[in-house]
Amino acid sequence: MLMAYENGRLVKASDALKTHHYRCCECGELLVLRKGINKIPHFAHQSNSKCNSSEGESYVHNLGKFRILHSLPNGTRVEVYLPMIKQRADVLYHHLAVEYQCSPITLKRLTERVSGYLSIGITSFWILGMKYYRKRLASPNVLKFLRYHKNTGFYLIYLNPLTSRYLLRYCICQSDGKYQYQERTFTKWDTMITFFKSNHRKEQLHPNLIRVCQRIEYQVRHLDPTMMKLQEYCYYHHSSITGCPLICHHYRDLPPVFGKQWLKWVVMIICELKEWVGKRIRQFVSEVYQKLDFTDHFVFLVNVKELRMSYINGFLDNLIDRKLLVIEHGIIKQVSDFTWYRDVYAKINVIKKCS
Repeated sequence: MLMAYENGRLVKASDALKTHHYRCCECGELLVLRKGINKIPHFAHQSNSKCNSSEGESYVHNLGKFRILHSLPNGTRVEVYLPMIKQRADVLYHHLAVEYQCSPITLKRLTERVSGYLSIGITSFWILGMKYYRKRLASPNVLKFLRYHKNTGFYLIYLNPLTSRYLLRYCICQSDGKYQYQERTFTKWDTMITFFKSNHRKEQLHPNLIRVCQRIEYQVRHLDPTMMKLQEYCYYHHSSITGCPLICHHYRDLPPVFGKQWLKWVVMIICELKEWVGKRIRQFVSEVYQKLDFTDHFVFLVNVKELRMSYINGFLDNLIDRKLLVIEHGIIKQVSDFTWYRDVYAKINVIKKCS
């Protein structure tokens, strides 16, 4: 901890003296002041403490909070305990709580903390440590922090406290199942905030479609669990995922909220449409969505379901435009045959002829 009470007065660890007595802002227990040449001055609980805030904080975490504190305007406070929700904000600036997350946190705990802040009118903004930066972007442990801004698209912010640099990954998308992004580095908080005020969204580059088909074949051969489930689904419908129709690759770029279902949702539509002739399209879309069984959760994104549904409906509109699907008064009237290929080689030959 960087702050503690001395006779009811908040004192920074950097200003504290070892001859004085300091108490925890949360539980009131006596604290130990730790200072040294190679240490950020901080307070620590006794080893037998039962305080919720007594979990050891690393040098990097304390340094990160220190960097954020000095990045924000005057009036910013560090380690502010909020008794009404029993939470301690790493950094608080008016009604903005900035959390520097270095260690793992469960989805449940993250949701509780965000909801706690909102219940008292405080918006929380989470900056990730370098351990998260080194993780795979596709990891649910990283993606649950995903945010969206109209000028940068989906983004994440990291802080390297050792270099005092903010790292912004933005325009995050799924391109044929792989995650792509752009990255910028900032030495000042204000410069990073200014960056968000202008449009930086750019068209993503599409991977080579032949390579995408080869990657799907590779995943099937090497028994990738997700792809094998999709292969099993295709077998049930008398086909193979490696030979799925080219229309399945219509959406090359997707928002990063489809996860491992990036291919399954279009394949499922193609496979099941004919079974719904004479039935309502809205019910079809609803049932397809339920079967996809999305398990990813995004704490800071609203209307994720609506976003996914917009892409599903957009794909159906594309089928209508191509005369592959006919809908009248909300009822599926006709579905054309889709071309499935014998194997990946037959599919690649067609791609080469069309290019």
